[in-house]
Amino acid sequence: MAACRLSMDTEHLRFFFGHMAMAITAMVLLFSIFRYRNFNVFDWQMWAFLFYGLITDTIARLSFSFPPRAYFVINVFNLFESLFFLLFARQFVQSEKLKKLLVILAALSLLAWTWFQFNPIDGVTIHLKMHPTFGSIYCILSTFLYAYLLLRLIESRSNVLRQSTFWYVLGIFFSSFTAYLMQALISDEVHNRIWFLNGIFNSLTSFLFLIGFLQVGRGIQQVVGQNLVSKKGAN
Repeated sequence: MAACRLSMDTEHLRFFFGHMAMAITAMVLLFSIFRYRNFNVFDWQMWAFLFYGLITDTIARLSFSFPPRAYFVINVFNLFESLFFLLFARQFVQSEKLKKLLVILAALSLLAWTWFQFNPIDGVTIHLKMHPTFGSIYCILSTFLYAYLLLRLIESRSNVLRQSTFWYVLGIFFSSFTAYLMQALISDEVHNRIWFLNGIFNSLTSFLFLIGFLQVGRGIQQVVGQNLVSKKGAN
């Protein structure tokens, strides 16, 4: 009886915080679009990323009565997210070797996703369920990659808190780090009980992106991406 009550409470928490995260993301998108006249390419990329994430969450929640559709939509977003994280980061480095490495990792991500998506595991094809391995791998890679970018941004720029791109990089780092913790470092039993934290983490990530959008139009953030990391620091 106690276990049943705990399960119901957990489901209520997941429902509440999940929808709260979606509502906050929608508000961030609506608020930030009023600054579109001052958007640079990085602002538009981040806005489009958040918009696609919100659409994915909406479709997935409306499709959970038919799990294969919900899982497929989420898995496609995982592929998009992994490619976005790698190629978005590529714009902030000058090292040609690192640029090539990120492109190679993006190609490997596509191949890995395709393999996990369509190869049967335990008799069930992955597109009929979510697979944690792919998400865990790209989340840990993104965590280290964006930690590196954060350090370089702080070292190479003054007034870094007034740059929208700093907050975008910080938001992706926080999102990747918390997602990795939830997917890879916690047992399945504990994971199911605290999954509602994912909604809280997503809300905090959206707030970080909002701070970034608030910097749009203030002038200092209007810089070329490659200049955000010094050539000396990137090589």
